[in-house]
Amino acid sequence: MSTPFGHLWTRRTAFLGIAVTIALSAAAVWFRRVQPQPVCCPGAGPAALNEPIAVDPRIRAETLANGLHYYIRPNTSPIRRVELRLVVNAGSVLEDDDQRGLAHGVEHMLLRGTRHFPGDAIESYFESIGMRRGEGVNATTSMDETIYRMTVPVDRPGAIDTALAMLADIARDGTFADADSRNEAKVVLEEWRSERDAFQRITDARHALIFAGTPYASRPVIGDTSILRKFDLAAMRRFYETWYRPDLMAVVAVGAFEAGEIEPIVTRYFSSIPRQANPRPRPPPLSLATPKTLRASILTDAEATDTWISFWYSHRSLPYKRRADYRTGLIAALWRSVLEARLEDASATADSPVVGTGVGIHTLARSLEAQVVSVVAMKDRAVAATETVAAEIERLAHHGVTQQELDERALAALRAARSSVEAGDAPGDLAASLVNHFLTGDAVVSNRAGYELTRDILPTITTHDLSAYAKTLALDSGAVVIAAATTDDPVARGSSDALSARALAAGARAIAPPRAEPNVAQLLARTVTPGRVAKEQPLADVRGYEWTLSNGMRVILKPTRFTFDKIQLRAVAPGGASLVPDADYPSAFLADAIIASSGVGDLTDRQLDRWLLTTSISATLGVTNDGISVNGSTASRDLPSFFQLVHLYLTAPRSDTVAFRRYRDRLRSLARDRARDPDAVFDDTLSAALASNNPRLMRSVARFLESGSLTTAVDFWKERASNGAGFIVVITGDFTLDKMRPLVERYLGSIPSGAPEQPRDVGIPLVSGVVRREVDSGVSGTARAAIAMTGPLPTTHQAFERLELVRDLMQAAIEHRLRDELGGTYGVSVSLATSLAPPARYTMTVDFRAAAEHVEELAAAALREIERLRVNGPTEAEFDRARAARLQDYDGEIEDNDYWISELSSHARFGWPFGEIAEHPREVANLTLADLRGACASYISRGSYVRVTTRPHARATIAPPP
Repeated sequence: MSTPFGHLWTRRTAFLGIAVTIALSAAAVWFRRVQPQPVCCPGAGPAALNEPIAVDPRIRAETLANGLHYYIRPNTSPIRRVELRLVVNAGSVLEDDDQRGLAHGVEHMLLRGTRHFPGDAIESYFESIGMRRGEGVNATTSMDETIYRMTVPVDRPGAIDTALAMLADIARDGTFADADSRNEAKVVLEEWRSERDAFQRITDARHALIFAGTPYASRPVIGDTSILRKFDLAAMRRFYETWYRPDLMAVVAVGAFEAGEIEPIVTRYFSSIPRQANPRPRPPPLSLATPKTLRASILTDAEATDTWISFWYSHRSLPYKRRADYRTGLIAALWRSVLEARLEDASATADSPVVGTGVGIHTLARSLEAQVVSVVAMKDRAVAATETVAAEIERLAHHGVTQQELDERALAALRAARSSVEAGDAPGDLAASLVNHFLTGDAVVSNRAGYELTRDILPTITTHDLSAYAKTLALDSGAVVIAAATTDDPVARGSSDALSARALAAGARAIAPPRAEPNVAQLLARTVTPGRVAKEQPLADVRGYEWTLSNGMRVILKPTRFTFDKIQLRAVAPGGASLVPDADYPSAFLADAIIASSGVGDLTDRQLDRWLLTTSISATLGVTNDGISVNGSTASRDLPSFFQLVHLYLTAPRSDTVAFRRYRDRLRSLARDRARDPDAVFDDTLSAALASNNPRLMRSVARFLESGSLTTAVDFWKERASNGAGFIVVITGDFTLDKMRPLVERYLGSIPSGAPEQPRDVGIPLVSGVVRREVDSGVSGTARAAIAMTGPLPTTHQAFERLELVRDLMQAAIEHRLRDELGGTYGVSVSLATSLAPPARYTMTVDFRAAAEHVEELAAAALREIERLRVNGPTEAEFDRARAARLQDYDGEIEDNDYWISELSSHARFGWPFGEIAEHPREVANLTLADLRGACASYISRGSYVRVTTRPHARATIAPPP
């Protein structure tokens, strides 16, 4: 239900996502080169910057007489949902000593039963209206607040009223029943247990370091296991009665409704909650003293598989109320973007100690956040990686940014902000912004308002502004360097003082200014001889068109207006890595990543990234056993360049030996200590058992990764990609045929012709009988189990549809049994994977974690549920819930380009009638109980499965609570 930090991240970034987090990935200032003079935008002057950010007029914000706030915001969306939130301004930091972990326990118990909705009534209701577990209702507890979320389909009469009644019951009528607590206590302990991995242990150590001397240091959300073990209902009721009160609560509603419809319901259910006579004061926001010296700390764990070097700059959270605050946030985001680009450039050199980079903003607590600069270090080179980061931070602080850097990120940020407008406002994002507004007072900014702020304010930011900000984040401004490593890494044997001294010395040596990079003059320099549309026909059933080009390529086009000014393309050629001999398989399978790391045409990977930064274009390559693909999207203004890039990927993949060596270094880094990670050992063992140890499916082992060849990979890609007749291309979005035709003929019609290919059978058998594997791995006291079934997959849409329904049934049935009834696990995952390489097959995998002493019992219970579904099929109630959820999946998809590009591509590949696409929801609605029982009998294997169990070492150093 909750994780200590996941909600904290989304609360801040939901607001900043309009422009600031956009800028985090590619921040910028607009038009500086196109319009060298200052942009004369409304409100760009200094006086206007002191103005508050305009209030969204569509928001209805009121406070009831008892002090409870509510926020209502109508919003239309193709996915017809209403997002509801109950926000409680109370989290684990407010716990008394005997309540540590029980703020989170209260959250669990309130969803477990209230006065008017006892037991599992809340979850059952949402399943009855077509929402899957975790989708319709969920909650998160953080150190500062607790948030209850409900998502309601608007086509269910009375659902909004019922959901708000449930939230009101959560706010005032929790029952804390003994019968409910017995199982929920076990579930909360299993949640604690499921998080005891190397990542979480290092996170906890970092948490204690950063929060030392504050109440937050002793109040992690998951709490104290000795208190969780007692699960004291009286202590939980005391927390509930103290902090769940109307003056600390808000209700948020966003969705497809009129404000006047919702307001009376909110008032009816929430106005009767009484005020507390003498409320306990809520403590003030966290204040954290940050010494203005560079400090270092080395954190180690025996199961860590990577060495991370992170520079943490903690500071009070920036307010976002005035336009000047927005400008400050953009400057910070620009700094992150420029620094990340420089670190990426540094990591691309042949002898770099850095194999991965990331620069971001992390919310530590409501009033505290940190700028975080992180890299993954090469094996045994953590100190050198630390010096690399320190040098780039100091270079930026000393020399500032160049005009070119600012210009590139200028254009990128504005285009990203404009794209967010085109995508529309997601109800969940708006709800998160309103939650944040209640908790912090920050402004609520829609995508369009964010674009307008970005457009108006970014041109006022100069290189001087950005350089001045960089000086405030020099090494001597209070950074904490955290090295997180495995226990046998050389950095673990050094001292923290020595690491900080090396960082400072490297920063002092960084006196050279950054090297200017030449702009990309032309993406495609050579002349391209166009093909032609040889045959065309309308596809009346889907309001689309099909062109057959002179090289044999099939192009299916569906112009839409679902998303303004966005065009998507998917090009798929069957065949894939199954076509090569075993010796070439690693190179073929890795070809997409190898080519992506090398660049395309005359552009290196870094040059291409820099060029893409200033466009709306995205493009990715894919290789599977059964095909290769190019997927991408663009705005209409970049359409010619987009087609040039697709053409280059298909005809001119780049061989870059330096880039390939760096790519292989990264693979080695990932694989180097894989055997330390219990989850990696588990996954590899499961893969080997499912593949009968066939080396083609052992893709994570060092031997597989080391055997990749640049020449073989590029040759494989060229052979598959330079074959126009092998491709089916689907294009959807906001375009006209007249504009599309010359681009398709020139850049797709010019691909050499050839013969269509199909994947081949490489002789990997289906699982026969019961295959069991036991693994001794891990020190956390947590066991993990999986049950995986494979079977032949008919390539019909009906088979794909019914397999999804069988998966949904297994997910619901097994989770209900293992979690709700037995309390043995925090959650169950049932995944479905398909492979189209012959013989086409599916793999359905049940996966869960539990205490080692209970894992056998739970696995046996899961197998009994699987066998029940195979023999008897679902009950009528299970069938109704599964069908309703599947129908909800289709809600709004008929107006979604992603849906159409996927459906058109698969229907074209398998020869399914296009006219069936619009009928898929009706097919699901017409399914009968007998249909789904037959599907269970067909797709649930009888007595053939792989079962893998990982148990912790007997010498476990982190034992579960007794």
